[in-house]
Amino acid sequence: MDQFEDGVSYVVTIYNKAPFLPLVLEALSRQHGEFPREFIFVDDGSTDGSLDILRSVTGSWSNVSIISQKNAGPSRAFNTALQYARLSHVKALDGDDILLPDATLRLRAALSDGCRLAFGHGVTYENIPECVDDLYRLHPSDETRPPKVVPDFLWSSLKMSQMAPSCWLAHNSLVRECGGCDETIFVQDYSIELRMVARTPVAVIDGPVYFLQGPVDEQRVSANVRQILFDGNRAMANFFRDHPQLVRRYGWFAARRAAGRAWRWAQRHEGKTMFSRDWWRVVQSRLRIGDPARLIADTCGSFGKSVRI
Repeated sequence: MDQFEDGVSYVVTIYNKAPFLPLVLEALSRQHGEFPREFIFVDDGSTDGSLDILRSVTGSWSNVSIISQKNAGPSRAFNTALQYARLSHVKALDGDDILLPDATLRLRAALSDGCRLAFGHGVTYENIPECVDDLYRLHPSDETRPPKVVPDFLWSSLKMSQMAPSCWLAHNSLVRECGGCDETIFVQDYSIELRMVARTPVAVIDGPVYFLQGPVDEQRVSANVRQILFDGNRAMANFFRDHPQLVRRYGWFAARRAAGRAWRWAQRHEGKTMFSRDWWRVVQSRLRIGDPARLIADTCGSFGKSVRI
């Protein structure tokens, strides 16, 4: 039985999101439903006034916790926020994403006995609107098909990351059971996804639950493709290090995905050839030579040294 009081803990990580915060917070305050809720914000060392905006807008809200820390990256910021989450469900949210008004209700409704994680999808918008209603009119909420429950979602996650933080809601007990994010990895998305889907069936909602901005600004973490790819392969490597019992079933599939990503990057951006170790790792993954977990870890070297750890 879940040890937490029923409700939703919104866990929001923020780093230099001043232009987006008014809309993000407006949408957060307008989430439909009568369930208890609390709001936990971690400002990860913003230098653009994000913290002042956050304090000003949420000053009249109930059940708000605002934690300010030196910049340590999204993974550590999420885990800091998680320490304060006291309600039965955790709804993650990036500081520049805008929830649809019924996002939380739909995600909560998608959960069932034995299914402790649900996620939907995002819709991209190009320009910051004046109010959230401008976005809501672009994609009004409507009835959708019932969620699809996938018993073994790990195959999909190992093929490619499926869940940005803003798209999922999970039982607090699940998030804590898996230890939150891997703090040795800068970007938080993939490590916690792998950890969660390995422990529960997943309910997939047919439709969007949030808006994300595009195209990606070069200052945002998601614009650093080298970092994203490195973090993805390292998250895989650390996942199998921590879950050796899963290597036999999933290891070679994951190794092929990791080696292929690393080789394509090394070929296009590092000038590597088919005589390189990067290509040899692809061969190893296809012929199943050696240890797949060690092979995945070795692929991280293909992305060079200019990555944040």
